[in-house]
Amino acid sequence: TVAAGATLDLNFSGTRMIRQLWLGDQWMPLGFYSAASGLGFITGSGAIMVTVGPNATNILGYGAVPDASSDARAAINTAIASASAGDTVYFPAGVYSISGPIFAKSGVRLEGATSGSSVLRYDGTTTDVMLALREVSNVTVSHLIFDGNNSTNVSQGIEAKTGSGHRLENLTVRNIGNTPNIFGPHGIIFDWGLTDSEILNCTIQTIGTGNAYGAGIRIGHGSSRNRITDNIINGTGRGGILCNDGSTDLVILRNTVSGSGGEGLGIELWHGCDRGLVEDNVIDHW
Repeated sequence: TVAAGATLDLNFSGTRMIRQLWLGDQWMPLGFYSAASGLGFITGSGAIMVTVGPNATNILGYGAVPDASSDARAAINTAIASASAGDTVYFPAGVYSISGPIFAKSGVRLEGATSGSSVLRYDGTTTDVMLALREVSNVTVSHLIFDGNNSTNVSQGIEAKTGSGHRLENLTVRNIGNTPNIFGPHGIIFDWGLTDSEILNCTIQTIGTGNAYGAGIRIGHGSSRNRITDNIINGTGRGGILCNDGSTDLVILRNTVSGSGGEGLGIELWHGCDRGLVEDNVIDHW
C-alpha cells in the first residue's frame, strides 16, 4: 500500500515497458518508464500491481535525435541490431529524419509513443522503402508514423517479404509521392510468401495518387492467411486493398477505403486469391 502523496520506486534500472499498472481504483498510463530520468516513480495511494515487460532499447541511447533534421537511420538500425528476440525498441516522441530504410529483426518489437507522436520522416535522395521486414518473422510494429514527406524517392512505406507472424498495428503511413518507374508505391506491402500476419487499426493516406499502381495495402505472390482489419485508407493512385497471385485464405474486415484514383479499386482479390473472407468494409469503388 502506498500512502497518499507518497512516491513509489518501481525498483528497476534503465528503461522498461510497464504493461500493467493498477494504483488504488484506477489503471495508470501504460508505456515505457525510465528510472534514470525519474519517470520510474509513481505518486498516489492505494494497493499497486505492476507487471514489467521485456527489455526495452531506447533509440536515443544510440544517438538518434528527434529534431527533424539529424539523420537518425544509422542509430535506429544499430539499436534494432543490438536487441534480442523478445525485446522492444522504443521510439520516444519526436520527428526522426531517415535517409534510407530501417531494417527489422526477428522477434523484436518496434514501439512508438502511445500518443501517436513518434514520426519517421523520409529525407533520402535514393529510391527505397522506409521500413523493411525481409526474411524475418514475428515482428510487431506499433504506434509509429511513417511520413514519406511527399518524396518521389519512397518505393514503399512498409515492405514485408518472405516471413510470418508479423503484427502491424496503430500505425500511420502517409505522404508518399508519385515515385517513378516502380510497381507502387504502397503504404504497406506483404509479398513473396509473407504469411500469417496482421495489419490492424492503421491509417494510410496520400499514397502515389498520380501513379497507376499506387495503393494503400497490397498482399501479393503467395502471401496467404493474412488478416487486414479495421484500417482507414484514403487517397491512392489505384485503390485501397489489392491482393494478387495465389495469396489465399485472406481475412479483410471492417476497413474503410476512400479516394481511390485510377481504376478506383476499393478491394481487389485477383488471380488465385481463393477462399478470401471480405466482410463489413466501406469502400468507394468495387
